[in-house]
Amino acid sequence: MANINVLITGAGAPGIMGTFFSLRNQSNHTFRIIGTDIDSEAVGKFFLDQTYVVPKPSQEFIDRVLEICKQEEVQVILPQVTKELEWFSKNKEIFKANGIAVLVSDFQALSIANNKHSLLSCCTDNGIECTGKYYLAESLDDLRSAAEALGYPSKPFVAKIPNSSGMRGLRIIKGNYDEYDDFINNKPFDGVISLEKLVKILENKPFTELLVSEYFPGEEYSIDILADKGRLDICVPRSRDAIRTGITFGSTTVNDESLIHYCREIVQALRLDHIVGFQFKRDAGGEFKLLECNPRIQGTMVHSTLSNANIILGAVQLALFGKSGLDQKKILWGTKLKRYWGAFVSNDNETEKV
Repeated sequence: MANINVLITGAGAPGIMGTFFSLRNQSNHTFRIIGTDIDSEAVGKFFLDQTYVVPKPSQEFIDRVLEICKQEEVQVILPQVTKELEWFSKNKEIFKANGIAVLVSDFQALSIANNKHSLLSCCTDNGIECTGKYYLAESLDDLRSAAEALGYPSKPFVAKIPNSSGMRGLRIIKGNYDEYDDFINNKPFDGVISLEKLVKILENKPFTELLVSEYFPGEEYSIDILADKGRLDICVPRSRDAIRTGITFGSTTVNDESLIHYCREIVQALRLDHIVGFQFKRDAGGEFKLLECNPRIQGTMVHSTLSNANIILGAVQLALFGKSGLDQKKILWGTKLKRYWGAFVSNDNETEKV
């Protein structure tokens, strides 16, 4: 089997161990795995073969990563950080000219997938019926009008920055929000506030565009996908059974044809490529509604690896050898994952994994 040098960005990301496991522990290939991060103490330094500190996403970042790739003879880059994606996409040809495959979609597809409003609009334009009601608010008046159109205060709604990630710039707006009850009974951030409080946050600052949409009360799902130029190579839906601050702590792989169908249509409409993730929720009537796309490795994608669908390894194999080696029929449905806290402890003499 081949010896492969891979660079993984976000060496301190929550899913870095899962990405490492998917390559190192689940493959017949011999991998040398290099990590990058803006933090010199990123946890990846304790188990990756080599880690480097890089600048924040910028042209300087691209130049530094290319320099590292040449030094380490990297063949494939696996991005894990949302803000890096468009930089990589715009510079794919530079890496390709140096024999390096960057596993991100083309820029046009990526810019739509990374923007929640553009993504929903793309679905609407292509007749993909997996969106609820949504509006783009460009002012406080737009926000108030959208809230009224969505039934507030009788019905809650969601406001979020279209190109944010990881629950940044997201709030659930409820008319019966009780600030005292929230203070007494909830952890510091559960994402729920009143419209009045949101307006107070925004009113004396330059207004940030907001996607204002229905609130869906049902179960939430992540879908892990390997795409090949608009074709669905493999698709693994999983229910998000336990979520803390946007991170999955418990999930179950679910063979749901409706979710797979919607993902196939979106991937085809955008011609998405390589590793892709989607988030869906059920509405009050039990129908699936699209929340967002993560056109990169998702934090708990190792769950698919453990369900006999190693999308991370498959993406590398597809890029280098033309075939992923994955089979939708061989997915182990009903596989459960439980996340727990672990740690690396180090001093001047040794490093220990807890």
